[in-house]
Amino acid sequence: MNFWKPDVISSNDYYSFGQSMPGRNFNASTYKFSFNGKLDDAEVEGQQDYGMRIYDKRLGRFKSVDPLSGKFPHLILVCNEDVSIVRF
Repeated sequence: MNFWKPDVISSNDYYSFGQSMPGRNFNASTYKFSFNGKLDDAEVEGQQDYGMRIYDKRLGRFKSVDPLSGKFPHLILVCNEDVSIVRF
């Protein structure tokens, strides 16, 4: 056997911040996870629950300030990476 044929159970195309492109998805099973492996909020379209914060895929931002940001005042968040102000 010179090849391997996978079984595709889900295929999705997304806009930049995680909003699904209409008509560009395929789901052969009950796969319920979305962008970043998170569950979509069933009550509000375009939102994902990250536990401590709600992410809005249409806006590309969280709807609240990180509740742990007060514990790390020496760090700033840039593209989901912590960057120390002291180093730069």
